[in-house]
Amino acid sequence: MKSIFYSNNVSYAYNAKYICNKLNHISTVSDVYYNHLFSSFFIEYEDESEIMDFFINNHINVIKLNSINEVIQNISKNKNKLKYKSIILLILFIIQIINLFININDSYQLLIGLIITLISLYLNKDYLNVNVFNDSFMFIVLIVLSLLFISINLQISLTLITFILCSITIYKYILVLLKSKLFKKEENTETKALIKRNNVQLEVKPHEIKPNDIVIVKDQYTLPVDGVIIDGFTQVDQSMYTSEIPIANKTKHQNVIAGMINQSGYMEYRATSTNDENTINKRNNLILDAISSKNNLGNSLIFLHTYYPKIMIGTSIILFLVLLIKSQNILASVSFLISLLALINFEIFEFITPLNVYKTIIELSKDGIFVKNSNTIEKINDCEIVMIEKVVLIEDEPDVKDVFISEGIIPSDFYHVAYILTKNSKTKYASTIRNYLKNVHISEVDPKQFQNTTRKPIAKEEIFKNYRFSTYEQLKNKNFNLSKVEPSIQRFLSQGKNSIMFTYKDKIIGILTIQDILKDNVTSTIESLIKLNKRIILLDKEQPEITKYYAKKLNVAEYHCNLTNLQKSKLVASLYSEGLKTVYISNPIKKIPENTEVNISINSGINFDIHNADVIVVKPNIDDVLKLMNKSKDTIFTINNQISLFIQIYGSLVLLSFLSFITYITPYLNITIIYLLTINLIKKYKIINL
Repeated sequence: MKSIFYSNNVSYAYNAKYICNKLNHISTVSDVYYNHLFSSFFIEYEDESEIMDFFINNHINVIKLNSINEVIQNISKNKNKLKYKSIILLILFIIQIINLFININDSYQLLIGLIITLISLYLNKDYLNVNVFNDSFMFIVLIVLSLLFISINLQISLTLITFILCSITIYKYILVLLKSKLFKKEENTETKALIKRNNVQLEVKPHEIKPNDIVIVKDQYTLPVDGVIIDGFTQVDQSMYTSEIPIANKTKHQNVIAGMINQSGYMEYRATSTNDENTINKRNNLILDAISSKNNLGNSLIFLHTYYPKIMIGTSIILFLVLLIKSQNILASVSFLISLLALINFEIFEFITPLNVYKTIIELSKDGIFVKNSNTIEKINDCEIVMIEKVVLIEDEPDVKDVFISEGIIPSDFYHVAYILTKNSKTKYASTIRNYLKNVHISEVDPKQFQNTTRKPIAKEEIFKNYRFSTYEQLKNKNFNLSKVEPSIQRFLSQGKNSIMFTYKDKIIGILTIQDILKDNVTSTIESLIKLNKRIILLDKEQPEITKYYAKKLNVAEYHCNLTNLQKSKLVASLYSEGLKTVYISNPIKKIPENTEVNISINSGINFDIHNADVIVVKPNIDDVLKLMNKSKDTIFTINNQISLFIQIYGSLVLLSFLSFITYITPYLNITIIYLLTINLIKKYKIINL
């Protein structure tokens, strides 16, 4: 069982790391990690009682929640509470500053300062968890101030404590503001919906719509639930899912989904889902699940988690003693000690990865690219092999390229036979031939053409009895005599064309060649992937000559045809044994190898229920894969750069402490800079919306 444990009093990175390590030692826990963006522990376990006992014994308040949406609601609940606390603490800090300069009895001044500090501590009690070892640098500072500064200047000590406590609350409030902004739910439906239920027209709220209700949507209104058009023709704008604004045509019995915008005036459709189960919520849940998923992008912080606090504590204590012995100045030594210990706080680093991952997932989703697991961003960047099924590179409908009619066969008879044979057939290429005949030779396939002549059309019974249409492979497998047409067929294959042959008993009466059409941007996308040093492998289920033709056209050196799923898995395994990881790109219908690193499903429609895909692309565009790869590369580059930047800044602050240890303002300066850096980092992402 996997559950979410939300906690609003686990404030610092080292806290969460410590708790995760302790939880991992519980025998019934198989996996646990902490997500800073959600302030939540994601725990996979067998026995819940042991987990709850751990939290209770460590005085950590947690709430068990079933979904990310519940977590978001709890995060938002804290906003007003933290706002008022921040205002009160800021006022208390200002009063504390004023108290330093007013001329009153020292005892009264000290009493006022002590009361203000105690009130500040009380207001921060939810965020100060002393039961966890090395909870935060704040407590180290407080302890040092209490034990050492008390003998020098208690009033200054109390003012610094108030400042630190005020900073904590304001920092927490800014984080909650950020998260509320990030997770603000978009309203994609109208506040009221018009429906017909039991032949009665009603106005209801979207969440009151039930399956089988007839939903009435006016022009430019958003569809509130998924459904099926019951009559007529309509046009919808589906830019919410694809970022583009193509107007999609929908006719009777076709599906429409929540979030589409009606572009055809008045329309009616039958609801197939409730408002809670619609595609919008599936989309939003997929995004939230991706953001909350575990990833390894923060591995560069292992040094900080493991060594940085210990190094800083050890260095601070040693240098404090050295300075105290050499300078005999306890105030300067304490100032230096505090300034170094203040740098132990590195919670700011913990938001670099989730915020960048969040930003990437959101931006990709706006382009119709939905990443199901945040780890995919790292994996796709590490893959050297891109294995592509040709089906995602070609248009849904191929073209008829050539028509050859045998000598002695009247063309109108051939077209008539071809049309009758393909009219109701569901075999491959039947619809292509039928549409070609309807569009190009409509007058010749119409039986009415024979009404004004003495010649009669070939009877349907005769056509179905003695005439057939087959592919080259099918006739070859039946040992049909193809010797006369074999050279032509081989020439067509080398040109990437399939031959569809129409026969009468044991004679060929005509041949149509059909060729798949590459989608726009396919060639340029493949070229760009090659420039990214990706090794491309083209997979196809056509004849080797046709696969070779398309591989050559796309400048792809490696290709395979007619591989079974087991053979694909073996191919992936052989590449993996060479240290090469694979991205596999296919459509939802294709079976995918189980051992690929990343599976990308390119759809021809909006569908979020593809369970075996790591990435769902709702637009049938191969160039979106390139966009995903470039975005993943940029994200990892940004994360590494930001971590490197903040490490340099922290290093500069350490140097500042060394250079200015005799300046008593150093602790104030360092703490202020740290929180200003945090605020700047948060402001950078404040514009992000779900």
